[in-house]
Amino acid sequence: MKVQPANPAQLLHGKMSKNDPGYFFVTPKGKQKYRTREETYQQNQSPRQKWNSRAFSEAHKQLNALWKIPAQIAQITQDWKDAMRFGPNNRVYDDAKAWKFAMLQQQWKLDNPFESWSAGTPNA
Repeated sequence: MKVQPANPAQLLHGKMSKNDPGYFFVTPKGKQKYRTREETYQQNQSPRQKWNSRAFSEAHKQLNALWKIPAQIAQITQDWKDAMRFGPNNRVYDDAKAWKFAMLQQQWKLDNPFESWSAGTPNA
């Protein structure tokens, strides 16, 4: 798809949608082109970034499962109040859901230390 507006300032830049396989760019001569590009962000992560991403993912799955049960929500809220809103690293959390997410993330990291996880032998 080539777009050539009368005003060059109206040229398209970047992606039009997150689902697009490519992006628009303008050449030094002022012509608009479209280039497809494979998104490789996840493939280029360092081992520590992959470990942190895995902790985030696992905590997210667990929190979604817990947050569907009203009794669990009440218990988590009470635990958050008992902890006086403090979570990992003495950070104060404004709501119980964010607090529980941080706690689940920290628990996964404690259960799966980076050294053993990166060696391919995670504990869990």
